[in-house]
Amino acid sequence: MESSIERPPERRRSPWPLVLGAAAVVLVLVLLLAGGGEGDNKRPIAGTPGNETGQTPGVADSGSGRLSGTLSAGGLHLLGARSDIFAATVGLPATGRGVRVLEAERRGFFVGEVATERVFVVWDEGDGPRPGSRVDLVGRVRRAPADARQVLALDADDARTVQRQGAFVRASIVSGAVGRSS
Repeated sequence: MESSIERPPERRRSPWPLVLGAAAVVLVLVLLLAGGGEGDNKRPIAGTPGNETGQTPGVADSGSGRLSGTLSAGGLHLLGARSDIFAATVGLPATGRGVRVLEAERRGFFVGEVATERVFVVWDEGDGPRPGSRVDLVGRVRRAPADARQVLALDADDARTVQRQGAFVRASIVSGAVGRSS
């Protein structure tokens, strides 16, 4: 007599454990690469551990003498950032709080505390802010054009700054001291 033992059908393994494992590995790599260390261009957010004052980082409190604005994208501080930080933030929303306007240009303005740590902001919506004023802004980080001098209407030194950084901020909202002085 022949044995008629039925074999259970072969079970196909679900691809989800493999997909979730790969996603976890990618997430860990991204966190490690973006995590930084000393001098990593990250600043604590108001009210978080490391910033118990509850104050927006970098913005002066009245009478303290501390004075510097913040410009960030993707949680990374852009003022004085290296070109790899700019490259990592291209396409991301950018937010500036209390940033100092260093100089006004035809198509925008530079912000920062010192000329060596400035960032160009394109603002095509009428009058821009006055140099020396502090503004808040919202925009998006954009890749620097190959010919920043012509495209952004900058002089040679300013164009080199934008190209060295590899990016600039295109602002959609600028508030504060707007209206160029004559």
